[in-house]
Amino acid sequence: MEEVNFDFLDICLTRVKMRNMNQTKSGSTSELRHRDSYQRYQSQRFWQIIAPIGLMGILVLAGMVFMVLSISGTRTGISVSQWSDASIIWMLLPLIIPAVMILILIILIIYGVTKVIQAVPGYSRLIHAYIKLYGLRVDIATRKTLAPLINLKSIFAGAGRFFSALLGRSGR
Repeated sequence: MEEVNFDFLDICLTRVKMRNMNQTKSGSTSELRHRDSYQRYQSQRFWQIIAPIGLMGILVLAGMVFMVLSISGTRTGISVSQWSDASIIWMLLPLIIPAVMILILIILIIYGVTKVIQAVPGYSRLIHAYIKLYGLRVDIATRKTLAPLINLKSIFAGAGRFFSALLGRSGR
């Protein structure tokens, strides 16, 4: 087996020169800040990211302060029961939406089943008529195929009766 020379790998790894990603050429950041696209980016960053998050933070903080004040007994004009009712509504809302969708699906299924049940008697009458027609055709085909055999047996039975009457024997 050949031995691996790890000294070579160490030399290769230590001699690799990497540029730092944060290194920029001097003066390039000041050029970036004066470009129109950078100004638009700054404006959009504020109005689309920072302002909505800040506004929601302020609203949540105000709600929390208002909740603490109402629970502590300070007169805020809203009772704790109203807050509890509102919080129950917000907690149940994620469950109500799928429940309404399932209710709509069940109503559609019931409507479809009633339409099928209303259509079944007409189609069952039609199926019954076709089955009767098929039965009659089978009966006719059976009679046609068995007619020669029945005729032959009736001839033999008539001849046997004739000869038994001729010879004086009773047919019982």
